[in-house]
Amino acid sequence: MILLPFMATSLVDRKYSNHVLMMQLTHVYSLGTLGITLGLPTLVYAFLFACNDVSGCPAPSLLSPKTFTLDKLKQDINWQGWHTFINPNAFYATLGWYAFSLLLYTILPATEVEGTALRSGGRLKYRFNSKSVHCVT
Repeated sequence: MILLPFMATSLVDRKYSNHVLMMQLTHVYSLGTLGITLGLPTLVYAFLFACNDVSGCPAPSLLSPKTFTLDKLKQDINWQGWHTFINPNAFYATLGWYAFSLLLYTILPATEVEGTALRSGGRLKYRFNSKSVHCVT
């Protein structure tokens, strides 16, 4: 049997320790969301640098860390500058999609309902713009 540090002997201690464990897990999941939001694009760009159609996967300069230089990596992956990374049409299409979504959010008729009670006692408000949505409170 493995004894974990958050295990307690009495019911009161066990209840308190479960609450603390849940709070810790909540913070871990919050960190996970932040990690995905910031880490996934970083990982994609890292793969773009490390593996490409010019030098294969991984780039030869990454295989010898003692002699690694940024200039050698740029030469291996045929780096031509930041302008090759950003496609203006895709950037403008993404901005247009967000603007269109914002426009629809503001002009479409919607029913505003309150969500479940939060720990702070307040409630968040949500907009539903579908006739088939039935809210149970």
